[in-house]
Amino acid sequence: MEEINKKIQEFLSYDEYRWQYDTKLAITYNKRAEGLELPLYQCKNCKTEFEMETKGTKIFCKHCHSSWNMSEYGRLENDKESIHITDWYEWERENVIKEIEDGKYNLDTEVNIESLPNAINFINLGEGILKHNTIGFYLTFKDYGENNKKTLYFPPLNTLSVHTEYNYRGKGQCITLSTLDNTYFLFPKEKIFNSTKIQFATEYLYKISKDKIKINNNIKIY
Repeated sequence: MEEINKKIQEFLSYDEYRWQYDTKLAITYNKRAEGLELPLYQCKNCKTEFEMETKGTKIFCKHCHSSWNMSEYGRLENDKESIHITDWYEWERENVIKEIEDGKYNLDTEVNIESLPNAINFINLGEGILKHNTIGFYLTFKDYGENNKKTLYFPPLNTLSVHTEYNYRGKGQCITLSTLDNTYFLFPKEKIFNSTKIQFATEYLYKISKDKIKINNNIKIY
């Protein structure tokens, strides 16, 4: 079954930037790089996080001042290199995995929270604290109609991935965490919050938690 799933995933995988480059489909829009700083949040040159910016066809690092031009065929280029966008993205994922394996991954940040308990109305819950580490998500806040703060816990095995948005309802990037009765939309108040990085960490923490269960289930006691 695992081999079958792997083959299915291979057939379903799709790299739009690779297809664009291979077919030489030119995109001449003069702002084509704008927004890339959200998925490409870490500088490929100096490895600094959350200092990337875009303007027009350029993506650049405010820390080391490295810059790349996004070509009409979807490559990021400068005098030294030509980078496939998906390769940059996966390089970031590997860095997050290493951060987790080295015991250094830890998110502790203030967020603005909106809840969606139904399909009609968003409720502004004000500010809260989002923590994410190797044992899962912790969201501390005061829920609608409640007088005291509470903390919701989302273990890694309950979060296969996390829903991410880069400009949800015009309010910027966010992630969502859901219970049986509610969905909480979390918007950053600090620069260290990046939806892409949180997604990478969530997916890897789910994977290693699932792998631990497989290993334990295969242990024979004599």
